[in-house]
Amino acid sequence: MSHSNLFSFQVLGILWLVFFPSCVNANSDDNSKAFTLMTDDGESFISELDYFKVPESRDGNSSRELSLAYLKIPSTSQNPGHPIIYLSGGPGNSAIRSAKTNLITAILELRRHSDVILLEQRGAGLSTMEMNSDRVFTLPLDQPITSDATRRIFTEAIRSIRDEMSSNAIRLDSYNTLENAHDIEALRKALNLDSVIIWGQSYGTHLALAYARAYPSHISKMILGGINGLDQRLRTPEDGQIWLRTINNLVHENTKLSKKVPDFIGLVDSVFDSLQAYPKTVEIPLKRALRYDQQPWYNKIAITVRSWFNGTISVTVYKEDVQMLIGLQAGNLEFIRSLPFLFYSMKRGDYSTIALQIFNMKNTPVGSVMRYPASIASGCSAERLALIASQKDTCLLSDMINFPFNRSWFTEEWKVTDLGHSFRAPFTCTIPTLFVSGTLDGRTSMTDADAVRKNFTHASNIIIEGASHEVFTSDMRVLALVDSFIIGQTLDRRIAVPTEFWGIDELYQSDIIYNLAAQQGIEIALKRVAKITSDTAKVHITGFTLYQSAQRLYERDQKAEEALVLLEMNTRLFPNFIHSYELAGDIEARRKNTNKANEWYAIAFEKNPFFRRTLLKKSKTKPQ
Repeated sequence: MSHSNLFSFQVLGILWLVFFPSCVNANSDDNSKAFTLMTDDGESFISELDYFKVPESRDGNSSRELSLAYLKIPSTSQNPGHPIIYLSGGPGNSAIRSAKTNLITAILELRRHSDVILLEQRGAGLSTMEMNSDRVFTLPLDQPITSDATRRIFTEAIRSIRDEMSSNAIRLDSYNTLENAHDIEALRKALNLDSVIIWGQSYGTHLALAYARAYPSHISKMILGGINGLDQRLRTPEDGQIWLRTINNLVHENTKLSKKVPDFIGLVDSVFDSLQAYPKTVEIPLKRALRYDQQPWYNKIAITVRSWFNGTISVTVYKEDVQMLIGLQAGNLEFIRSLPFLFYSMKRGDYSTIALQIFNMKNTPVGSVMRYPASIASGCSAERLALIASQKDTCLLSDMINFPFNRSWFTEEWKVTDLGHSFRAPFTCTIPTLFVSGTLDGRTSMTDADAVRKNFTHASNIIIEGASHEVFTSDMRVLALVDSFIIGQTLDRRIAVPTEFWGIDELYQSDIIYNLAAQQGIEIALKRVAKITSDTAKVHITGFTLYQSAQRLYERDQKAEEALVLLEMNTRLFPNFIHSYELAGDIEARRKNTNKANEWYAIAFEKNPFFRRTLLKKSKTKPQ
């Protein structure tokens, strides 16, 4: 298992595929609203799926009617409070799809208070699926992402998408945040609710703020995570610089990592200077680039035949490409954890990992078309644009986090009407609102959250040191504080979650430990482990090192006993590396040691209740 197996890259054009027959399955006859929500880990929950009608355009320019979906997960309370409406990010992400991930843990916590209603925004998920495009932005691999060739490809693709939407009678100008806000009110009326609690994440907070301005009397509370204000769709370069300094400080606090990377910001600057002068061309093995191991058998045959003629793909790594990749991934905690390793590798001349990620970024499905007009219509004030322009030349990431939405040729090609100053202007809000931010969130900043919060007269605040963008799945203590806020407490809290960066030496050391265990025995391997993890060792590894060694021992060599010894050692050295407990449980389950397997699964779930698949494995592993 490689690092890339532990997380997936979120890239341009929010990549999501919703297989709804497996997501919501009919539980009774065709007239019933009862459905089974099936999570990615195989858990199922009874819920209710329904639709309501809204006009595509409320300005009279379209007679089309939209059918918007929502999924209600009933409360477990005997006396439930105001229903909670969840607004997902993107724009364009499916709220129902989000419930299939570890967000389900947060949903299950909140439903102890109220029904939780997952709204599929117009143009997303089950709401008007025809806006999900199969088109792929295939950008040139030998030129920077800011090149004229990229611009031409984007322009041609946008025109084609506009024509496709027009042929389906879809009016792109109607897919904006203000219409989305009116849709929330239509849902409230359709359900005959006096008041609701609004729960938003990322773009969902942007939408929540628009709804709060338009319909404040119908909101009892708001819970906002990863805050994106009404004039904050474009991010400031200085926020990116602050984010890099936060990472730099954490690297400095890590005794062993700081010996390898004494100045993270200086390292980034040095690598960028090198790429600016001399972009690096990398040959990526074809099978690796096309994810051969994850393909069905017929694709594997096609990839194998293609590799006979050309076994590699050339990718040229440019400074702008790396800046944009970082901007896109700046909310992904696993990517953030990899940054010292990535830049250390590039400084030493190894660009293979970053080149593969750039390849993926430049070959990305469009996904939900709705995200583009919705983002563009929200716009950006002249004052914020001027601030961005004044900062971009002095900050390491420049303003590439905003690309291509910071290019007029891109935004104007969509032919979407700007919602204007009245939409973006600050407003005073008296709704009790909880703001939740992570110090490692490079997508939405604490600076922006502070700017929004100052206009709220009844604001509560949670700052999570070490959390990134997905704050509601960062720590169970966050959900406990959300519970406290819902029942009426005012909060101003700061909590910390552990942050562990990728080990600079771990891939190399993992190979050594595996080979020693496989060829010379587990005792020799353990001596190596003791040496490299001693206080005086100049080696930087994490729990991934022994985990990967153990996995290879078990899967390649069928050495279960040796693998378990390494995993037990790993749980002592790196007790928060949850995958060790899961793999140990899997090995014991396959050996029919079900009691021991369940012990491992129980520890994993106890340490991280968001890691729900271990709970499911435990329920399926019958004790002896």
